[in-house]
Amino acid sequence: DNFGIMFYKDLQENIESVPGVVATAARVNTQGFIRTETAIISLYLRGILPQEEIKVTKLKKYLIAGYLGSLDTDEDAIIIGEELSDMLGVYLGDELELISPTIKDIIKFKVAGIFKSGMYNYDLSLAFISFARAQKLNNVFNVASAIGVRVDKLLAVDKVKRDILLKLGTSYNVRTWA
Repeated sequence: DNFGIMFYKDLQENIESVPGVVATAARVNTQGFIRTETAIISLYLRGILPQEEIKVTKLKKYLIAGYLGSLDTDEDAIIIGEELSDMLGVYLGDELELISPTIKDIIKFKVAGIFKSGMYNYDLSLAFISFARAQKLNNVFNVASAIGVRVDKLLAVDKVKRDILLKLGTSYNVRTWA
């Protein structure tokens, strides 16, 4: 529905019971604009639960500065890509102003980490914030907008996708990155 996945924890358990699934991570996706003295830059924000996310992605490995756990302890923490950091000239501890189209306000974030995935577009336009903060930006509570999934065998991803669809039914959009 338009509000996202309301019982995402139950859904995660169902997905994790599918053979070939190693782990899942609930996410809240949103967007915003970073305002600087000279520009406004569009940014894709992913609200995460760090302890889940590190089981599904390589974010912890990609972190080149800062602490991923800061997203658990500081609602104003943001982790940005190295390309964005270099472009804006902002580093650990610096403040960023985010304009949120959903709450129509300016929110201040503190750079708590910098990651380098090696993929230019991710490192320039993706940032990670706390799951709870992303929910607030979307004006939703106890809702996820996506669930990331890690599979045990990359070549089996299409089969796992079919098995997830069979388990969940057609109410959900199941995609692979491939």
